[in-house]
Amino acid sequence: MHTENRKYDLIISLGGNCAAAHNLRYRNLRPFSLPFDWVFIEDDTPISYLSEGVKDGFRNLCLFENLVEITDENLIGKHGKFLPYKDMYTGFNFVNHFDQKLINKNVYLPVYNKIRMRVSRLLNAFEKGSDFLFILSAKVPVSFDVIKKLSDVLKSKYPDKNFEFEILLFDSQKDEVQINENIKFNYIKRSLNLYDFHHTNFEWNFLDKVALKRKNNNIKKISLKLFKNRYKITIEKKFSE
Repeated sequence: MHTENRKYDLIISLGGNCAAAHNLRYRNLRPFSLPFDWVFIEDDTPISYLSEGVKDGFRNLCLFENLVEITDENLIGKHGKFLPYKDMYTGFNFVNHFDQKLINKNVYLPVYNKIRMRVSRLLNAFEKGSDFLFILSAKVPVSFDVIKKLSDVLKSKYPDKNFEFEILLFDSQKDEVQINENIKFNYIKRSLNLYDFHHTNFEWNFLDKVALKRKNNNIKKISLKLFKNRYKITIEKKFSE
């Protein structure tokens, strides 16, 4: 696997923690939000779920009946105003999504609708694009077999597409790189630090050598208030190379 000087239709954070999404945004490689940008994992169960999600459009992701509030003191209050919830079906921890207790579906639905919109963006990108790079950042063990299964499911559903994976596993026993076809595991001995989430570290330099085929191909909205009333004009423009 060789990503240097490659161009992709989309570079996708698979979460693990927020470092992958941050480093993509830091380099202007994240044109819009995707469903796994800001989720947190405690093992590779959520990554295993992704194979099922690809098959059924992630229909079981973040369902109201599967969410349980997290009471772990290590997570409470670590993400500002947001209350952490665990999706017991997928294993993902939604720690940057809910700013109040989920006492009913009226509180839950705005976030769920946002997640479904992000899922739609991802699936639409799969249909329209041809080259994709997935980034996973984690400080827990993730097995090669889990990533290989996800890769196989994607190739089966989208046989004419190219999918590559860059996995960064921090707190590993030693610094090591393992490459198998389209999957690259970067075992990193050091722990994550603030620069992984607020600036950048050299382990993320590989992102400086890739690009999006259509850089800044996001819709930029400008809202203008006229005469201090409640009406807004939204101007949408698409920027592409």
